[in-house]
Amino acid sequence: MESQKVNDSSFDALLNQTWNGHLEGYLHHKNDEHVEALILEVQRFFERRLVVHLAPNSIWHISLCSRRVAAILFLVDRGIVQRILHSQPSVLYRPATSAEHWLLSQPELLPITDPVLELLSALRRDVALATNDSNLINEEPA
Repeated sequence: MESQKVNDSSFDALLNQTWNGHLEGYLHHKNDEHVEALILEVQRFFERRLVVHLAPNSIWHISLCSRRVAAILFLVDRGIVQRILHSQPSVLYRPATSAEHWLLSQPELLPITDPVLELLSALRRDVALATNDSNLINEEPA
């Protein structure tokens, strides 16, 4: 997938959305440490594991770290990507079988569909390699 110009405000809209799904509980913690730890976990995951599964000209290579984290956490919050504790690596982010279908059915996400599809594909490759399940790489959208 070629790098493309994406409207920064589309990504910023993800950043500014309040978690109202699977991550909503993090907003009610008395201390910010849990949210900070989650953000740091996603940042490290992206930099250490996910970046190798992205095309060299991917827009994700030039995106702000905060946008990378926001995109993954948005998908986790909506239940489209599941955060799974795993022995090695310690955490995986596994897209739902219907993730691509869900994404394409969200009109408000159309401006960022291509980069998010690329992100979902990279997440699938990472899970497949970590779990030795090559069927995940070629999983068809529902």
